[in-house]
Amino acid sequence: MFEDITPEALAAEVLFLRAQAPESSIVLLEGDSDVRLFQSLLDVDIGNLVNCFGKENVLRTIDLIDQGGVLAIVDADFAAILKTGYTSQNIVQSDFHDFEVVLFNSGALDRLLTEDGSREKIRAVQKTKSVRELLINSCLHLGCLRLYSQTSGSDLKFKGLRYRFFGRKLKVDPDEIVKEVFDHSLKHTGHDEAKAFIKNFSFSTVDPNQLVCGHDLIAALGVALQSLIGSRNAAHCAVPELESKLRLGFAREDFAKTRTYADIVAWEQRNPPFRVLH
Repeated sequence: MFEDITPEALAAEVLFLRAQAPESSIVLLEGDSDVRLFQSLLDVDIGNLVNCFGKENVLRTIDLIDQGGVLAIVDADFAAILKTGYTSQNIVQSDFHDFEVVLFNSGALDRLLTEDGSREKIRAVQKTKSVRELLINSCLHLGCLRLYSQTSGSDLKFKGLRYRFFGRKLKVDPDEIVKEVFDHSLKHTGHDEAKAFIKNFSFSTVDPNQLVCGHDLIAALGVALQSLIGSRNAAHCAVPELESKLRLGFAREDFAKTRTYADIVAWEQRNPPFRVLH
């Protein structure tokens, strides 16, 4: 099935949708979670939210059909750190590394912690740092390893990680991160180069929210809710469940504060009569 989802097939779907409703906006998204997030934030018929099953498909489809009324919304990934961008004005991206990091930095996290966290444990953590700082700090080295994988062409595998290196207290050892990721990737060489990249990386020169991956942050949140900031059962701290709660807690008022929202407003002004916002 997925082999049939090519940029050419997606472009044909977009042209079909355009023929059916010439003045309706069409939004290209990376995956299921993005469709679930934006269907409540945008004033676009669910049928016009096109799941492209990956960022590369989104970008290649826009290359094929770069016209008014077709908007692509993508994760920024490492764009801010690598100083990369897009020539098309029909592409907008997340404020931070991905939209999960945007949710994490919004009131959605505070609402989740009110429901699932322990007030006493959170207060104890906050004597030294905020919950956000605790979680972000636990994911910095892993984010750096993701950056290393991308820039070095190492093709490390992160999907399906068990995150054993977190431990109950989220005190991570960079060497343990490298070992788990390389073992998960079935790679037996390159450990030293990856460790050196992390050791020599200037963490103080980048915005942590551009370096960490939202999926990793939410995995760390799940660990913390079981011990450091809560007493939840592991079964209720799975990443998909927590991601769903953050999406549900992300209000339109939160979205309106983002740069993505401002960029969409600017896109609408350039593309009358097409609208995607309420």
